Amino acid sequence: MEDSIERQIKDLSESMAGSAELLRRFEQFERDIRHRDSIWEARLRYGRRGLEVTNRELALTNSKLARANKELSELRSELEKKVEERTRELKVEQDRIQRIIAQLSAGLLLIDEAGKISLINAQAEAFLGITEEQVVRHTVGELSTTSLSGRFFQFLDTIESNTKKRFELSEPEFLVLEVIKTNLTQGSQVVDSIVLLHDMTREAVIEKVKSEFLSIAAHQLRTPLSALKWVLYMVLEGDAGPLKKAQKELLEKGYSANERMIALVNDLLDVVRIEEGRFDYKFKKTGVTNVIDSIVKETKVIADEKGIQLSFHKPSREFPEVALDAVKFRLAASNIITNAVQYTPAKGRVDVELTLNGSEILILVKDTGVGIPKHQLDRLFTKFFRADNAVRMQTAGSGLGLFIAKNIIEKHKGKIWIESEEGKGTTVYFTIPTAT
Repeated sequence: MEDSIERQIKDLSESMAGSAELLRRFEQFERDIRHRDSIWEARLRYGRRGLEVTNRELALTNSKLARANKELSELRSELEKKVEERTRELKVEQDRIQRIIAQLSAGLLLIDEAGKISLINAQAEAFLGITEEQVVRHTVGELSTTSLSGRFFQFLDTIESNTKKRFELSEPEFLVLEVIKTNLTQGSQVVDSIVLLHDMTREAVIEKVKSEFLSIAAHQLRTPLSALKWVLYMVLEGDAGPLKKAQKELLEKGYSANERMIALVNDLLDVVRIEEGRFDYKFKKTGVTNVIDSIVKETKVIADEKGIQLSFHKPSREFPEVALDAVKFRLAASNIITNAVQYTPAKGRVDVELTLNGSEILILVKDTGVGIPKHQLDRLFTKFFRADNAVRMQTAGSGLGLFIAKNIIEKHKGKIWIESEEGKGTTVYFTIPTAT
């Protein structure tokens, strides 16, 4: 019985110990629950505060965005107004340019980088007898094969940039056009070409009439001047009897004046032949050094009389012979060297040099003469032009020498240019290619 009671007491003790453990675990669980609740509550409070901050930031961002949208809208509106205003200005400017182009007295063509005609004005249409529809968006090459002013477009296809050439049209009416082509570049690339057409018909007709008059006048003068020359020569030689000193001096002056007139007539005839394309050339391999040497020797007589030192600095080695019309080239070089002597005062000097520069021979004629005024340099190679100081120094002269010389040198495929300073002297450079 006692054993039973002890077992029951033991079982009850064990049961109470288990209950205590269970109670302890429950309390621990409850504490864990409260701890987790406090953590979540803290997190919730932090989250609420974060959400409040985020909401405030979002509200601020929305406010800024609204202001930005408003500013953007105002800016867009202002930009649209400016674009609209600029578009109107460009339209006005475009219309103005179109009117100017349409009313130009010169013809105008615009060629794009692909070689296509992109614009032609009314005057060019009238000159060429074509319409805009017939040429725009066609290449120059395509147009050169058509009957629509094809010959003009063939000619246009051969013109280099920044050049000026004349072209004659017989249809729809006789016209002489001065054609100027200029390339428009962007960096080193050609983007467009502008072609200007000027009506030079009246000037061409006047030049033709002038040339015909000069030709007739020169031929009419040539015979009596030649006869007068020989009469004066015979009298001076004593064929009509002995002359007194005063008589001889007077006749010599007359003879010299007659010689100048003959030289002028010959120059006039040369100019007429050059302009009419009748200045025929016969090229033959010739040594330039020998030609220049003989001209210097002949001119040295005049230089010595004036007290001018004329020197030819011969090259130390032989130059190759070149294709020359010796007579024409001699005329050109003689005009240049004689000019240097004529416009150099006493005790001055004239130097002639030859150098071989690659594929060309360079001839240099340098003097210590009166020089050429800077503002007149660009007129030196025009007909009948003489610089102001040259006229004051030498009243005699035709102003044709350099015009003739330039044409002859260019026919030899050479170049000529001049450097000069008034009161200090002039240097004339001209070249002849060694291979033609």
